[in-house]
Amino acid sequence: MTHILIGWDGSDGARRAVQTAARLMPGSTATVVTAWRSLVHFGFPALPSVEAGRRAFDQEAEQASHHLASQGASHAQECGLQATPATISCEGAYWHGILRAAQEQHCDVIVMGFQGTSAVKTLVMGSTAHSTVQHARIPVMIVPPPPSAPVEP
Repeated sequence: MTHILIGWDGSDGARRAVQTAARLMPGSTATVVTAWRSLVHFGFPALPSVEAGRRAFDQEAEQASHHLASQGASHAQECGLQATPATISCEGAYWHGILRAAQEQHCDVIVMGFQGTSAVKTLVMGSTAHSTVQHARIPVMIVPPPPSAPVEP
């Protein structure tokens, strides 16, 4: 049976990715993963005076990420997948975490939604979907927004 890793951020794109994966790979096992970052990633130093606050924030961020992943897994189950939630802590770009999770979970395919950002935004900010495709060692299915959805300027 196919094991799918689904990148989940709660967006309409992620919902569409789950629905598409369920339609194309019905009954498959899925790990619905949400990535999160520590405050250290954002430049907060690991100083003793702020360490307790940083740890508390990171714990809340991880719990919120798990809650979000659980919502995604519930949606995947409603769509007919055998889904479980997972979270991954990212020290770098989110695509690193997604690829690491796919490897750790022994997934056969990665499924992600695409936000439909403009070429300029993608050039400036990068694209998690694009980078995942570029660096993955397993197939990646990118689910685009519906044809009627406007692309951001």
